[in-house]
Amino acid sequence: MHPKRKFLAYPHVIYKKSEIESPEGHNLKTAEWAVLTQVDGQKSLEDIAVILASDLRDIIRMMQTLHMERLVEVAKLKKPEPKYVSESFFKDMEQALTSIVGPVAPYVIEDTLADNEFLKTNILKEQVPELIELVSEEISDEDKKVMFQAQMLNYIKNKLD
Repeated sequence: MHPKRKFLAYPHVIYKKSEIESPEGHNLKTAEWAVLTQVDGQKSLEDIAVILASDLRDIIRMMQTLHMERLVEVAKLKKPEPKYVSESFFKDMEQALTSIVGPVAPYVIEDTLADNEFLKTNILKEQVPELIELVSEEISDEDKKVMFQAQMLNYIKNKLD
């Protein structure tokens, strides 16, 4: 099998329309046609899911069908750029934690980072929930722990891209 013929189900993979197979004569569902219209050699599977306001897993399943029908092929693998949290995230987390536990908050955060071998400069955005959980484990009062987690959840929803 030619390497370009293998289906890759990663969100960052970019597909293009096949140069050898036409969609005419294929019995495609409406949703599959919608996906096929977005395939342009520039958009990733994730991009298409966002554009069509669809679940990524559904887009991947439909794209796999289009691939099996030889209507699409891999154009390129776009490696996603790692998204790190900014220094402002740590300031906001420290402020939220200070309102819960007082002036020891910066030390709690620093100790949690050190204990888990994290560096402020390379915390990925997808690691934030884990970090919040680790920091909240240091709060002994259950009500305060829940309050901190709620504040940080709100932060994630409103400020973290």
